[in-house]
Amino acid sequence: MDTTRVDICYRPLRIAWAVRLGDGESFRQAVRLNHALWGGRFNPIVLVDRADEARHIVELFRADIVLGVGDSKEVLEFPTKFPHLINPFFRDSLFISDSRGPTRARVLDIHNALFHWRDRPDWRALNQEGVRRFTCEPEDPLADTILVQYGAYPDPKSVGIDYGEVLSQATQLIDCHISGEAPIPLDVLDHPSFGYLTRHGLRRHHTVQGGWDFPGYFVGNAGSIEDFACFWNLRAADIQLKFIDAAHMSRYELIAPEYERRTQARLAPFADYRRRMAIWTRTLSRDDVVQLFNGRITTICQISEYTWNGSVRPPTMMFGQASSLGVFGKQQGKPKVSFALNDKAYCADQWFYTQHLVASVSVLGGDDDHSFHPPYVPEWNEFFARSMQFQHDRLRVEPERVGIIIDAADDDSFLCGLPTSALIEKLFDSIGMRAKLSNGGLIARQLISRLGGLGGARVFKIPGVRRLIIPLPDHSEFMMYGNDVMDLTILGLRSM
Repeated sequence: MDTTRVDICYRPLRIAWAVRLGDGESFRQAVRLNHALWGGRFNPIVLVDRADEARHIVELFRADIVLGVGDSKEVLEFPTKFPHLINPFFRDSLFISDSRGPTRARVLDIHNALFHWRDRPDWRALNQEGVRRFTCEPEDPLADTILVQYGAYPDPKSVGIDYGEVLSQATQLIDCHISGEAPIPLDVLDHPSFGYLTRHGLRRHHTVQGGWDFPGYFVGNAGSIEDFACFWNLRAADIQLKFIDAAHMSRYELIAPEYERRTQARLAPFADYRRRMAIWTRTLSRDDVVQLFNGRITTICQISEYTWNGSVRPPTMMFGQASSLGVFGKQQGKPKVSFALNDKAYCADQWFYTQHLVASVSVLGGDDDHSFHPPYVPEWNEFFARSMQFQHDRLRVEPERVGIIIDAADDDSFLCGLPTSALIEKLFDSIGMRAKLSNGGLIARQLISRLGGLGGARVFKIPGVRRLIIPLPDHSEFMMYGNDVMDLTILGLRSM
């Protein structure tokens, strides 16, 4: 058997949450759910009332599935606009309730992360600092600001898992209450919060080059769901930002100077234009920003509809990478490469078998008739899945790679080669045309196969070889090679 190298990138499933603009409680529920998931920080939240913008964000973030939060008609119908993002979970639920045992999550959650981290040196050092649970009064005007930035877990009654209890058993959980009138304490900068835990251990993968990536402040209205959704999505694109409401500047008097100092220290190695603190805003003009910050901040990122058309490019966030030995075989006439899922960057204990993630793979190899590198056309996910994985809902095509949805307890996986003829037929079908191999094409393909591939056909570039070919006068198929016509039905060779 032939072998090849398979590069594997383990990453979280990227979920796009759909909420209605006026439904603040559903938005808060989506934020809490994201904080319960490992990698949830990088899941976008879209407002279905802004249909075009919501569609652009789902496509920009390369979402794997779309889930609605709320019971409005618009929310329930929104996922149906993306039929290629087939939900692999029964009844669209992220949590499985079982009368015979505890409720379990369908995607990697903080429980899995804590099990994976518990023996790692970096986690032990972090644990000594103590994880902070930041809370405030519900009537605090900055309550949603604190929720979005520093996190909270969903009500155990709504999901069936008490994530606060899970965390308190695994680490030193310390409650920190923020008073409604007092400045936000420096603890939010000095200690890990729920918002930090959801992104701990993830880093960028090189396949997607970033766009705008200027750390600084997001200036918005602490009572606007639109501003919070925009702020959340910018941070989901791995942009370091703090939310500031200009009407409550006194609440930031402790953390703002220290945040700026630390950010500028981190940017010191970069070029001059990258060292400036940036201001992101939906509504303020340049003059308003200059006045608010006394002219000391000059990089202003005005957010508009074009921001979600490519100015911001969310990177692929991964848990880790591995290389595996792929073994080639045959299945239904197609090359099939099987490989082990080794060097797992998450907890693969059997208890977590219900939890899913994505193994993003790149396979070296293939033949003239099959490819392991499908074009990046997400709308063809099901077509690729049925050809390469046989499970119609478990494959997501990615830039330069193929994503396979696996569960945490899987030990191996496989990919089949995508027939190039089927791909060409699909391409023509997408524009309303029907294509199929002609008789001459079938004969040419058989001839190339017998010659060992296209490279073997180079022999026909030699004039002496072409003169050895005797075309038959009847039922012959011809193919052009430069200016020569060759009979591909039967090759007769003159005796030398």
